[in-house]
Amino acid sequence: MAAKFSDVLDGYEYATFDAGGINQAFLDKQTGKIHYHTDTGDNFEELPEDLDENDKYIEIPHKNDLNLGRNLVFDFAAQHLPDDVDYI
Repeated sequence: MAAKFSDVLDGYEYATFDAGGINQAFLDKQTGKIHYHTDTGDNFEELPEDLDENDKYIEIPHKNDLNLGRNLVFDFAAQHLPDDVDYI
């Protein structure tokens, strides 16, 4: 079963809500369901017992895991404003 984009986006926003590492979201590749977990203890559901045992699940990355920060900005500026970029 395919996951809905809106569900994956919700999982991404949940995982990215904190500074990193507190909230997690996992996609079940077979059912398309997103499982949520937080280290604060306010979990609404238990994570599946087989979460760590196989590749049935994909952890949705935190925005910092995607490395889209400073380098992306400089690459964009270099492409669109090449005369204005000064690398120090």
